[in-house]
Amino acid sequence: MKKLLLTLCCASTLFACSSSKTGGVISGQLDSLNVKRLYACVVNDDFTALARMDTIAVTNGQFTYNFTDSVARIITIMPDRSENPEGQVLGAVELLFCPGEQVNITGTLANPTLSGSKFFTEYNEVDSKVKPMFEKLDEKYQKLIKQEAPQDSLSKAYQADYNSVMKDVQNIVRDFLNSHQDEAGVYLAAKYMGPEMLDFYAKLPEKIKNGPLRSFINTTTIRAQQEKETKDAADKIKEGNIAPDFTLKDQNGKNVTLSSLYNKGKYTMLDFWGTWCIWCMKGIPSMQELYKTNTNKLEILSIDCNDKAEDWKYFIKNNNVPWTHVADTAEQVVSQYGIQSFPTKILLDPNGKIIKISVGEEPNFYKEITDIIK
Repeated sequence: MKKLLLTLCCASTLFACSSSKTGGVISGQLDSLNVKRLYACVVNDDFTALARMDTIAVTNGQFTYNFTDSVARIITIMPDRSENPEGQVLGAVELLFCPGEQVNITGTLANPTLSGSKFFTEYNEVDSKVKPMFEKLDEKYQKLIKQEAPQDSLSKAYQADYNSVMKDVQNIVRDFLNSHQDEAGVYLAAKYMGPEMLDFYAKLPEKIKNGPLRSFINTTTIRAQQEKETKDAADKIKEGNIAPDFTLKDQNGKNVTLSSLYNKGKYTMLDFWGTWCIWCMKGIPSMQELYKTNTNKLEILSIDCNDKAEDWKYFIKNNNVPWTHVADTAEQVVSQYGIQSFPTKILLDPNGKIIKISVGEEPNFYKEITDIIK
């Protein structure tokens, strides 16, 4: 499945688009830019992969980049970090850029000011309201980090605050979309509205749907539809419901069916994980202890996701993880269960009913399981 190569929730992501033309210019005069070149990272025309990296010469912070494509592209302007090891602190500017545009960037890469398109007047109408909200959230998060708050409680607190901020942001954007069925509306809907953007897209005039952003609209529509399907699936995975059955192959190529495990009269814990997931790996010792002390009452079914087969099989072979392992290579079960974060653990009773769901690595979860299955 192709992934949409966008970072639309980045605060410095900006947009420029006009009628169907060719070429265009991105120029700028940036402060504190002590590099001799920038890179323009250009995404392909269906917005799913990096197409190329163009080099931009810089003289005393000034640069000009001639855009030669005939279709809209995502372009990220970033510093050459080989010249400046501190380059990552300079930031980057990402633009959804259409042929025929001229955009001028001033200020810094971390806090840019852009001019040259009608879009920015409309965009700044929204950005001036939502940007301070995200900045305030980030300040709070950075303070908690400096206070060395525990990572699990920190993540929970941040996620709750982020969800609250996003609701307020979506209300602002929703009001904007009611009167802006144009390219700026397309961009802001894709950036902030999630599956709700589908309703906005459906009302777009044909000249917008079939204009310079046609491919962008098509690709973001696919992403929104996938998000909606995942959310709809997640809504069905609730405590008290029967866990959907499935069959996957283990490390030896043998089929393992979920119902065959809980039909043994034991509790079953589903563990959605991957060797690439730091918090998944940190939870392994707790799972080893849980399994060791409750083998006669508990089955564990670890479902590996997004891993290379050799990495997954190597880990199983070389670590003390004697419970059942399968791989969800086609993302069949991830979609079926609406899994959005890793690790996710789901405890089933001996009848296959969901009795506990844990997202993230929560130390108390293992004690709760022990108390449940006594």
